[in-house]
Parts: sequence; structure tokens; C-alpha cells
Amino acid sequence: MNRDAYTILLIDDDEDDCMLVRDLLMRAGHAVFRMDCVSSYEEGLDAVCRNIYDAILLDYRLGARNGLELIREAFGKGCEATIIFLTGQSDHGVDIEAMRAGAADYLVKDSLTEDLLERSIRYSIERKRAEKALVNAGKLFRLMADSLPMLISYLDTKQTYRFVNRAHESKYGAPAEQLVGRKIVDVLGKAFYELIRPHVEAVLQGKQVEFEMETGPQDNRVYYQIWLVPNFDDSGSLAGFFAMIHDQTQRKRSELDAQRHREELAHVSRVVSMGQLATSLAHELGQPLAGILTNAQAAQRFLTREEPDLEEVGEALGDIADDVSRARNVIDKLRSILKKKNSESTPLDMNALVHETLKLISSDALKRKIAVETDLAPNLPTVMGDRVQLQQVLINFVLNAFDAVSGCVGPRRRITILTTLDQGVVRLGVRDRGCGVDMENLDRMFEPFFSTKSEGMGMGLAISRNIINAHGGLLWAERNSGGGMTFSFSIPV
Repeated sequence: MNRDAYTILLIDDDEDDCMLVRDLLMRAGHAVFRMDCVSSYEEGLDAVCRNIYDAILLDYRLGARNGLELIREAFGKGCEATIIFLTGQSDHGVDIEAMRAGAADYLVKDSLTEDLLERSIRYSIERKRAEKALVNAGKLFRLMADSLPMLISYLDTKQTYRFVNRAHESKYGAPAEQLVGRKIVDVLGKAFYELIRPHVEAVLQGKQVEFEMETGPQDNRVYYQIWLVPNFDDSGSLAGFFAMIHDQTQRKRSELDAQRHREELAHVSRVVSMGQLATSLAHELGQPLAGILTNAQAAQRFLTREEPDLEEVGEALGDIADDVSRARNVIDKLRSILKKKNSESTPLDMNALVHETLKLISSDALKRKIAVETDLAPNLPTVMGDRVQLQQVLINFVLNAFDAVSGCVGPRRRITILTTLDQGVVRLGVRDRGCGVDMENLDRMFEPFFSTKSEGMGMGLAISRNIINAHGGLLWAERNSGGGMTFSFSIPV
């Protein structure tokens, strides 16, 4: 069986002790030892600081100096060594001092045996290696924590800081060493602490917590993402918790700026879509306005008779009120579509959204002589979404489909709006029977400013995809087996 090999240095000015220790090591049964021996304080200090030995056996008495002085001087110079302290007799005061100075173990020469000496050397070496690995791990953790752009700390169960990374210095204007030992409420401030207090109480009950919060005035909000992670000792009892606080303000403001940019683009797209539907909208408004005019003229005639027919006047005024209501509904729909506003998520019935959109595009379909069919799945669950934005996507699909079949004749001059429920998502699609899209252009259709139409802006589908992505859904296009394209989007239930 292979035995571990160790290199040992004995610092002792007694030659007999050197021979005794050498003999004991030669008789050791579980390891092989090679031992050097020096007799003076100076030689011993030089050898210790060269860090070439696995362990040092150090005698207490070294002429005018002693082993305690050597330990302190060696460690004071930054030397790393596993030192086992030796004395001629048991002295409780000396062994305590030696261990406090950094000795790994304390042995009395008169009680030495080969097994005791071997076990002390091996255990001391392994303990020193474990301590070094722990120190290195601590240094690595410190290096990692200091390099991250967030506040990282460790607190005990009394909410007292035991570790903070360097990010705390710039945040709180004090060296990290001065923050250790202080209470969390004193460092973060009472107002901030009260905001996170329920989460701190949760982690002190052993729960891992992750949450987002925002503070500050409305025009200068500060956003944080915070993790609180409990730490348990070997017995399973809570020893403390790690706290990580990441300032998300820059990212959040960028996201809000991007959202405002998307909404502005979407607004422009809605305005363009309404321009394309101008004929339909004029027809939708023209019918009730014509009715109002006709009924008003009729009411005038009834009132100018020798005996005014008040019953007929009442019916005419009722018809006028109905037509005004119809016109107002059209205007309200236009206003909601064209209005610039922040995204607002509400429960939506996708089939109802289809029917509402049909009213907007029906006149345009009649003018273009395009048939619009529906294939709607019954009893669809509602989805969360912005009604105006999703209607904008549907209108974009429909107008593209109208353009796709404008050159077709007969039964191919029709489109189908369909809804389905599949694996927890509601799908809405528009299928046309037009010429379709070339394969090389299929992947480019959703790129900004790409269009297969000479007069197209190339923004409708790109904006539509951004809207659907913001809803957590998917948008795609596929070629139909019988010709034409189907554009679809899906929103999770």
C-alpha cells in the first residue's frame, strides 16, 4: 500500500531530542517522513519562511530566544507554515499562548509516541490545508462580491452586518469595515428598511425571498431588485441570511423609454391604418348623418302643417337620437384607436374583438368586393391584453390580406378570420387566398422597413410583432397549402 510522504523540519537545540523525534518518525506506520533538523532560532526562522516543509516541529526553548517568539515573528512576516509546538513538560499557559500565536498543535516530549506524533502531524497538515482552502474560498468570494455591480452582504439573525462588499462604500460613503457590526436599519435608513421589512421577516423564518421595489418621487423613481437568501448551520438552525440589492434604475428607465418609443410607433401605425380605412369610416359616419338629416327634414315638415303631427315628430326625433348614438359609437371607437395612451391590460374576449373589428372594415371590404368570413371557436377563455393594441394588430392583418387578394377573382377574393384554443393559448389568425410570399422574403417580413408593396411603409408587421411580444405571445406567418398566407398571433390564457 502506498503511504503518504511528508517533509518535516525540527527546530530544537538538543541533539538527543532530534534523534528521539527522528526515531519516532521512522517507526510511523501510516506515512513516510523525511526530517531535517536545525538548532538555532535564526536558522529555524529562515527555514520556516522558505515554505518548503509540510510541517514544522518547534521546541519551546531555543537558547536565549524561544519558540513563541519565532512563531510570532514568522507569521508576522507573512510566512505560511504548519507548526506543531513541542515542550519538555506540560505547561497550560504555554500551550494556550502557542495556539493563540498560530500553532496547529501542542505536544509534550515526555509523552510522545510514534502514533501520537504521526497523527498530530497528519491532522495538523490536513487542518492547515482545509483552513487555507477556506481562506482562499473567502478571498475568491470577496473578489467575486466586490466585482459585481450590486450590494452584497451577509447578516446574522439579529440583522447585524457580518460582511459587506465594496459596493457599499460608494453607496453609503463609509469603508466596508465600518459598516460591519451595524444594524441593517442604520445602514439602509428607516424609510427604506420599512419598505423591505416584511421580506426581512420572511427570510428570518427561513424563506428565500425575491422581489422588486421602487422608491423616490414620481419624476425620479429608483428601482431595485432584491434577493434575501437564508443560511442554515450544520444543525439546520438559521444562522443568518445573504442580502443582494441590485439597482435596476438604468435598465428600467431604458425599458420605459423603449416602451414609450414602441407606443409612439404603434400610434403612428394606427393613424396610417385609419387612413387606409378612410372610406369605410366615412361610410360608417355617413349613414347615421344621412339619417339624422332625413329625419330632421321630416320633423320640420310635420311641424309646419296646419295641425302638427306630434306623434310623427316624436318618432323622427327618436330616430335622430338613435343615429346620433350610432355616430357617437363610431367616433368613440376612432378616438380610442387614435388616442395616444399608455398600454392598459384588461381581460379580453378575442371573438368580441373580431366582431368589433368587422364593423370597422366592413365598408372597405364591400368597396373592394372582398368577402370576409369568420371561423371562431366558441366559448374562448379571456386573455389579458391591451384591446386597442391587439385590435391594431388584427386590422394590420386584415388590410394586408385585402391587398393580397386584390388581384384575385372569383372565390379566391375572400379572407377568413379565425380563432382557436390550443394548449393554453388563444390563437387569432387571418387567412387569405392571394399569391403568397416568396420563401426568401418570408423571414424578412417582420423586419422594420421591409415591404413587398411599392407603397408600403414596412412597419406594420414589425410593430405588430413588438406588440405581441410585449403581451408574452408569439406572431408568425405561414404559407397555405392551397395558396395564400395565414398571419397569426397567440396570447397565453
